[in-house]
Amino acid sequence: MKKLLIAFVCLPLFTACSFMTSEVQELRSENDSLRLAKSQIEREVNTYLKTMNDIEQNLDRVKEIEGYLSLQSNSEGIEIDQAERINKNIALVTEIVQKNQAEIDRLNKDLRRSGLKIKELDSSVKRLTLLVEQQNSTIDTLLSQLSQKDALIAQQDASIEGLRTDVNDLRSQNEQRQQTIARQDEALHAAWYVFGTRKELKTQKIISTDGLVSPTKVLQSDFNKDYFVKIDAREVKEIPLYAKRVIMLTNHPKTAYRLELKDGQYTLYITDTKAFWSVSKYLVIEVD
Repeated sequence: MKKLLIAFVCLPLFTACSFMTSEVQELRSENDSLRLAKSQIEREVNTYLKTMNDIEQNLDRVKEIEGYLSLQSNSEGIEIDQAERINKNIALVTEIVQKNQAEIDRLNKDLRRSGLKIKELDSSVKRLTLLVEQQNSTIDTLLSQLSQKDALIAQQDASIEGLRTDVNDLRSQNEQRQQTIARQDEALHAAWYVFGTRKELKTQKIISTDGLVSPTKVLQSDFNKDYFVKIDAREVKEIPLYAKRVIMLTNHPKTAYRLELKDGQYTLYITDTKAFWSVSKYLVIEVD
């Protein structure tokens, strides 16, 4: 009877204990689920924050390049090294902009799929999305300006190349004219002289006679022009004759020259070159 009484008294206690153990287990299970969900949410949020941080760093990097591109778009001229740097920067900023856009798209997609409703996180993502869009628009404008400038530079280069060709043509034409003028000037002021013994001059057909008493004929025909010395009539004013006797066979104004004997040899001095060569461009002197 006593044992039955004890069992009757303990039965409610065992029942209560069993109920409490089940509830505790349920609470522990729920707590584990919450902890797991919390851990998962923290991982997701940390991933979102890291992505947002990467995007902000990329935005700062693009902003630096944007300042450089803006400066170049307003500059007057671009050198070859600068152009290479600009092209590299354009390629880099295009890559970063595309990466930012892809990250923003993925971030928005992941947030929608996760179902998280965190007001501050949502606001930050919207702010970053707006910044990326604004920066994309600014970069597009700068690239358009640089493209227009490149087109203008190409057009100017073409014009400069055309002008350079014109200048080269003009230079070539001018050189040809100068050569022509030089040849004409040389021909205009060319003169020829020769001196030699009567025999030498007759051999070269520079002088001829029809008989013993006939006058000497000078430069009649078929005379050897190569025997003459060609000179610039304006420059030559002194001709050594290396002879003690000289006879002027061609006509030249006597007031335009003089013959001087020094150390037994004559020298011809032309005192007025213009007058001296006005009658004949050829000078023939017989020496002995």
